[in-house]
This record gives sequence, C-alpha cells and structure tokens, in this order.
Amino acid sequence: MSEVIIPFATRAVLSGLLLLLAVVLAWQAYRMWFNKSLVLTPFDFLEAGTPSVPAGEQFSRMVRADLVQLADLYSAGQVVNQAAVPASAPGSVPPMELPVLFDVSFFESVELKAYGVEFGSIFKALRRHLESPSEISGSVTHQGTAYTVFAESRQSGLGAKGTHRWNIPYAKDLPEASRKLACNVFRHLTASDKSNHRDAPLYRAVDDEEFYLFNVALAAYEQYRQRKATLADADASAILAAADKPLESLLKREVVSFPYVHKLAALVFFEQKKYDAAEEELTLHLAWLKGEGRDQGPARELLAKIKSTSLQKNPAISRARPLQPGTSVGSLIDNKAVGMICCFAKAADGTRYAVSAATALGTASDARVVQPAVRDGGIAADVIGERDKVTETVALVKLKAGTKWKKEIPELGVINGLASKLAAGDSVVAYGFDGKRHEGTVISTGNPVNVNVEGKKITVKNATVTSIVSGGELGGPVLTTDGKLVGMIFGSSGTTTVVAPVEQVLKDLGLEMVK
Repeated sequence: MSEVIIPFATRAVLSGLLLLLAVVLAWQAYRMWFNKSLVLTPFDFLEAGTPSVPAGEQFSRMVRADLVQLADLYSAGQVVNQAAVPASAPGSVPPMELPVLFDVSFFESVELKAYGVEFGSIFKALRRHLESPSEISGSVTHQGTAYTVFAESRQSGLGAKGTHRWNIPYAKDLPEASRKLACNVFRHLTASDKSNHRDAPLYRAVDDEEFYLFNVALAAYEQYRQRKATLADADASAILAAADKPLESLLKREVVSFPYVHKLAALVFFEQKKYDAAEEELTLHLAWLKGEGRDQGPARELLAKIKSTSLQKNPAISRARPLQPGTSVGSLIDNKAVGMICCFAKAADGTRYAVSAATALGTASDARVVQPAVRDGGIAADVIGERDKVTETVALVKLKAGTKWKKEIPELGVINGLASKLAAGDSVVAYGFDGKRHEGTVISTGNPVNVNVEGKKITVKNATVTSIVSGGELGGPVLTTDGKLVGMIFGSSGTTTVVAPVEQVLKDLGLEMVK
C-alpha cells in the first residue's frame, strides 16, 4: 500500500510546488512590465551640511503619508447621490464633491525602499530595478530657516516617459516641504495623458503652487466638516481661518485656473457666515459648470441654501425656535403671502395657535405655514403648523404638537398683557422686517376704519390708527411703551398704520391670548 501512496504523494507535492513556482514567475513577469506601484526611496538629507540618513527616511515617510491623505481627501468628497447637498439637518456641512481620477488603493500602496544594493543576490537587485517603474528619489537641504527639496521620478517599463523633476525652494519647515512635494507628485500622476477623465486637463493646467494652496485649504475644510459637531466655537473659527488663508492668496490672483477653488471658497465662506462672498464664488463655479455642460444640480442646491441663510440677517426674518412674536411667517406655497406672528392663543382643549393677519397667510388650498416665510428663506422643514381659522382680520395657525414659543418680541421685550384705553398722542412701538424698533404715536382709536385688501373693502372695528411707518409687517404686534399689546398691523398707507385689535376676535373664536 505504501509503495503506491508515497510516490503519489511525492508527485502531488512536487506538482504543487512547480505550480506555485509557475504562478510566482508569471506574477514577477507581469510586475516587470505592468507594475504600477509607486516607490519612494529615502531622500538624501543634509542638515547644515551634515548628512542624516534617519532624517531622509523620515522625510520619505512624511511624503507617503501626505500622498495617502490626499487620496483620502478626494475620495471623501464623493457622495452617493450627486444631487444631494445637506440642507436641512442642523449643523451639517456639505462635502467638496471632488471627482476621483484614480484608484485610491494605488496611493495606499506607496512603498518605501531601503538604502543600498542587496549584494547578497544579483537577482534581487535586478528585481528591485524592474519592479520600480515609478521611483521617486531626491534630496533635502536644511540651511538656516529654509528647506530646499529636489526630487525626480524615474520611470521604466511600458508607456514610461522618462524622468520628471521637481524643485521646491525655501519651504519654511519639513511639513510644508513634504506637503508641497506630495501635491506635485499627486498632480503629476492624476494629470497623466493616459487618463480619459474629463477633469484630467484641469490637473495639467493648474500650477504647482495653486494646487498646493488649494489642497491645504481642502484639508482644513475637511477637518472642520468632520469635527464640526464636537468643536468649540473658537476651535471651529481657527480651522476655518486655516482654510481661508490659502484661499485668500488664490483669489487675489488675476486668473484662477482650477475652478474648484471657487466652490471650496464658497463652502468656507458660507461656514464663516460671509454669505455675499460665498454666493459670488459659487456663481463663478456655476458659470464654469454651465460652460462645460456639466450637472449644476448640487451647486444650485448649495446656492439656494446660501441665499436662504443670507436672508436671515436679523431676528425678524430668521428661523426662530422657540417661535417668537414679531418674526416672519407665511404660506409654504405662496411666497407672496408674508406677514408676522402677532401673538399666541390657546383653546379650552389645550390646542395652541399662532395669530397673524388674515392677509398674511394666503388662501391657497395647501394650508401649511412656515416660519420664516418662503420669501425669507423658509423651506418645507420650517413648517410650524396649518392655517386653521380665518376671519376678515385674523388668521390662526394651528401649531404642530410640541411646538415651543416665547412671548418676547425682538427689540421690544415681553408682551405684558393687553392695552386698555388709548388716547391720541400716546406713544406706541412696533418691530420691523428691517430688524429695528419703530416708534410712533396714536392718531385715533376706537373707530371703524376701511382697509382695501386686493380690491375688497374690509372694515376694521375699533381700529387704532398710528403714525408708525410700516414696511409691510402685516400681523406684526404693536405695543404701548410699557409692553401692552395694542393689536396687530392690518394695513398701511405709508405714513400711517391701521392696527386691528385681537382680543375680541379671539374671544369670539373661543380662544384667549397667552399672556
């Protein structure tokens, strides 16, 4: 039996070894012709004229780490839904959405090569040469306060184009020198003539310094984006400033050749609340997208978000949570239906309402109401309830369950109940869409006043006419100087304002004002 098994086992083992050897030889032959790994040799390092082998090896490691980080930055910019830019989630920061021109794993496989020749085997030395179609070597010189780097990429094998050289003078420290070299290598590889990606010409056109500054800003922005939820305000400002500084240098140039600079600048400016500057930069990026015939969807959504947020420059037209009287409110689908919250009311069953002017909330079949109004940046996520009951003068918004509010009006303070008897000449105040306190006096009170609303004459009973100049704040509360509610603005002739009382209307509806 053993006479049969042993020869069979021997042949099987030898066959396996020969097969393994064949696979290894085939793999080595493939690597000699098609290997795409990037090999970094330790750099020659001169410290004040003295060679330092450990410093040279460490510099190569720094360059490798920077290359991998760059690859990760560009990969992180991708989102599954290219049309999705986070808009409604509080605290969210949109990604840069840079195109990936390469396989990230290529940069992750950057190898570090040891010094010297392996004298123990000619085959090993030849193999190292053949397996290094893209080998980068060079030197670093530290003299005084500056670092100078010379590097070259030597290529061999199919499709190789010889040697490419870089010279980086006067870097202020090793991290800057390493980062600049990594950016140069990264751009050189991504701008390859073999790339069929439509952005490859951009990487060929941008100069090394512009690409370096862009990536410094991109790294800082990505750090901010990932850590925003846990950053203190001072730390967040510092990181954004680190992104803003290189962008400022780029935007001072007469020509910005890398169009993604404008989008990154828009993102950074938006987070810094520089809304006008953000809109200007994103408009330039959109112009480039349009000229190239590219998808403008994500950029347009971001522009809409910037415009929406930029409108909210004062409390009167900002998103107020808890809700406040004296703030913008309107119909979700009718952007012309805009007014202010006057006060809050409640029913006996506990239902809560926001009170505004009937003319402020529209008449559309879709009764959803947003705060702020659509004109002031309100979106579907800002719905506070639905238009419920409407009289000739008052509109009620039935608030969503759990909605919180406060009685304090910006610039005017808390509503301290209802005003009693007023007389001509009494002082009154209101709060405008401009975010300012508006003062006036009572002209007349207790009389019916006709107001023309879209061609229809509406009689306001027990109206108070004041000299407050209104900016269209329909429903806006008018107070006495001691905080008592006179009523809400229902109409204006420019120099005078008609104030409609709300107490009796609410009583007729079975409601009482929240005092």
